[in-house]
Amino acid sequence: MGSLILISGCISQSQEQESITEYAEEKGISQEIIDSLEVLERDGKLDENEKEFIDTLAGLSEELQMAVIDSSILVDETIDDQELTFLSTSLEMEGLTFMIFESNMVQYTIDAELVERLEAIISWAEKGEDYKEGIKRELKSYYPVPESPLKKPIENAITIHENAWEMVVNNAEEDQYYKYGIYVSRMLAVKHPEVYLQSDGLFVTIITTNKGFKKAYETKDVHDVYFYGRTFETPPFSFDDVDFSSYEIIKSKEYYPEGYPVLPFLDRRLLPIASTLKSAENQLTQLEMGVQMYFATKEENEEMYLIYCDNENTYLSTGEDILSMKTLESAERIDRNPILIFNDQYVWYPLMERDDTDKNETLKELIIYYATELRS
Repeated sequence: MGSLILISGCISQSQEQESITEYAEEKGISQEIIDSLEVLERDGKLDENEKEFIDTLAGLSEELQMAVIDSSILVDETIDDQELTFLSTSLEMEGLTFMIFESNMVQYTIDAELVERLEAIISWAEKGEDYKEGIKRELKSYYPVPESPLKKPIENAITIHENAWEMVVNNAEEDQYYKYGIYVSRMLAVKHPEVYLQSDGLFVTIITTNKGFKKAYETKDVHDVYFYGRTFETPPFSFDDVDFSSYEIIKSKEYYPEGYPVLPFLDRRLLPIASTLKSAENQLTQLEMGVQMYFATKEENEEMYLIYCDNENTYLSTGEDILSMKTLESAERIDRNPILIFNDQYVWYPLMERDDTDKNETLKELIIYYATELRS
C-alpha cells in the first residue's frame, strides 16, 4: 500500500481535449445549467463559439442563465454567430433583457432576420422611456408565451414523484419492506452501498465458475434456443471476453425517458452487473463501468476502491494506480469532489453519515489524499 503515495503523480497516457461540461464547471456554471449544455457535446468538440457562449453565461445571474437556456438557442445543438450576436445584443437592452427572454420571440429560430428585429427594438428603446414602455407592450402583445398544455401534467408528475419518494423514505424507518424496496431499486442514497457490490460479487462467482455462461454472455438474443437447453457445456464467463472500450458512457438521468421527473441525487442508481453486462444499448454509467472493472481485476488486488464524484466521474483505485472510468486510463488527478469511496467491505460516505476510515488503512489514506483536499 506504500505505493499509493505515487497515485497523485500518475501521468495520464493521453491528454484529453477539454469538454464543454468541464469548461462550464471551470467557469462556475451550476450543474443544472451544465446538464442542459450537454446537447452541445454531440459533435465531440469545444469550439470558440461555445466558449464565448459559456463565458457570457458565466457573467449572468442564475435566473437569466435559465432564461437563456430555455430559449431556442440550444435547439439546433450548436452555437452559431447569429445566436451569439442575438445574445450579446439582448444583453445591451437594460431593463428589457428579461422581457426579451420571457417573450415568445426567443422561441423562433434565431437567424439574421430575428437579429435585425431585435436591433430595431433597441433603436426604439434608445428614444426614451415612453418608447421603452411601448416596446414592453409590444413584446407582450406580439410575442406572448403560450401556456403549454403539457405544463400542468409535468408539474403533477414531479409532485407525484416527490411524494412517492417521501412516502417510501418515511415508511422505511418502521417498515422493513420499504427499506428492502429502496435497496432493490439500487438507489445510491443508502447507508450500505457495499451491499450492491456484495450481491454483484455473488453473481460474478456463479457466472465465472459454472459452465455455459460464456456463450450466454455472447448470445445477445434473450429468446435464443440456447437458453432453453438443460445442459450447458461451454466454458464459464470471463471478463477477458468483455470489450470495455465498446461501451457508451452515459449520465444516470439518461436511463429515464425524456421529460420524466428525475431528482438529481435520489434517482441516481447503480444497476446490477447482471444488467450492465448485457444492456440493450451497450450503455452504462461510469460507476457501473467501475463495478465491472472492479470485479475484472479483483483477484489481482484485494485493496481496490471505487471513487465516485458529485458529477458522476468515477475512478478505480488499485493501490498502485488510479484509473478513470471515463477513459480507462491512468488519471493524473481526480476531477471534482468525491462523495462516495467504497468497496465490498468498507465505505466512506459523508452524505449518508458513513465513515469506515478507522476500520481500514487503505480507505483512510485515500481520504487523506483526495477527500479532505476537495471537500472545501
